[in-house]
Amino acid sequence: MKPSSWDILQALQRALHERPEQSLANFWASLSDEPPEQAQLLSAELLRQQLYSGLVRPWERLKRDKQKKSVLKKRLATEWSTFEILNLQPALARKPVTLSFVLEFLRNAVSHDKLRLDGELNATFSDWEQNRLRFTLPELQQFITAFRQFREEG
Repeated sequence: MKPSSWDILQALQRALHERPEQSLANFWASLSDEPPEQAQLLSAELLRQQLYSGLVRPWERLKRDKQKKSVLKKRLATEWSTFEILNLQPALARKPVTLSFVLEFLRNAVSHDKLRLDGELNATFSDWEQNRLRFTLPELQQFITAFRQFREEG
């Protein structure tokens, strides 16, 4: 059976404490019969966990910070990353796509299981009205990193 992301992280933590000199190839061989060069560690499961811990929960906390939230309502989402708008209802399309809007949209899509991932882990976020935003994995990583940096700013 293929180890889960959680299993891999637990095993890595244990190995770092007990056998820090162990090679990465030997570490992997202790977990899986799959050759290391074929290992696929990034998974839809891991990305969903990352989105929850790196976006959903922090956004919920940040919404209470009126000053930071007001900044995000004024800044365009493209300041942090590019992404594709697949569909926006006319009323939404007339408004600027702000960081606040995208954060809330992504939060809702993740929380309500309206996130679809393809084989390359590109993400399409949607809502109940069929509005959809699509991020490639690198664009999504860039967006999450920018959000973390914003939260950590003074």
